[in-house]
Amino acid sequence: MEHDDTDASALRQQDFTCEGPIDLWVELDSGQLAITLEEGAAPHRVAVQICPDPASQPPWNVGIGGLLTWLGQQTGTTPLSELAAEAVRRTVIDFAGQRLTVRTPREYPLRTVPLTIHVNAPSGSSISARSGSADVAVTGVTASFDVATGSGQVRAQHCTGAAEVRTGSGDVRLGTVLGRLQVRTGSGQIDVISLEGTGGSGTVQTGTGDVRLGSVNLGAIRHNVSARTGSGDLTVVDACAGGLELTTGSGQLRVGIHPGVLAELDVSSGSGHAHSDLPVGGPPAEGDVALRVRARTGSGDALVTAAPS
Repeated sequence: MEHDDTDASALRQQDFTCEGPIDLWVELDSGQLAITLEEGAAPHRVAVQICPDPASQPPWNVGIGGLLTWLGQQTGTTPLSELAAEAVRRTVIDFAGQRLTVRTPREYPLRTVPLTIHVNAPSGSSISARSGSADVAVTGVTASFDVATGSGQVRAQHCTGAAEVRTGSGDVRLGTVLGRLQVRTGSGQIDVISLEGTGGSGTVQTGTGDVRLGSVNLGAIRHNVSARTGSGDLTVVDACAGGLELTTGSGQLRVGIHPGVLAELDVSSGSGHAHSDLPVGGPPAEGDVALRVRARTGSGDALVTAAPS
């Protein structure tokens, strides 16, 4: 069942009923995408709300003013408010077979209009999103998370499966990830609060931003995560179990080892200082090692210390 409410204020709302978690696909050039995943009561409900982005004031970019001037000369003046309302109306919203698709207009000048999209869906839904400069924020538990953006920021609270994020220059902040993790950004900061579970391996990479991993508990050293930054600092707050491959070109490197964990360490710096606050002994027996850390910095300092209890 569907309910559609579109009015002159350029606020558009559509509701659907669904049978549990859905697959969500969103394409948005600029603006904001906010997704809330809730523990729903039957019948499950999916709600979509679209409006012009209140945080963006026209003209939206350098090119739109000239483009609208040209349009006015050719076809008569088009007020920016009407253009925004038309972008809302022309956005595709489709729900079929437990899959929701939301796609903003691709043609000029409508694609230049920043829009805010709010989606409410059942907990455990799978999220895929593509954006140019729009920020993406997901609250609640998602089964999988696949987001690519040019310069927008990406935030997600909890992912029980694989999480993949690609951004040109936006920051990435993730909560708990239980599945495989892939994060790549050209110059943004990366912050992952918790990476855990036997599926919690992967790659975290940024060109110039800092990387911060909170708790890392991959279960066994055969499960590993590689974190790399060109010139930013790299921090692991609480390394519990698994394999860690940490590399920074010129940033500082800091690794906190969980209390009581027997770890195998290989830490060095090209021209900086490498130091451990923890007692260092000979190589332990292979079966006793829960954590293996290999960390390299080209010119920064490297420190291994105890994680906060």
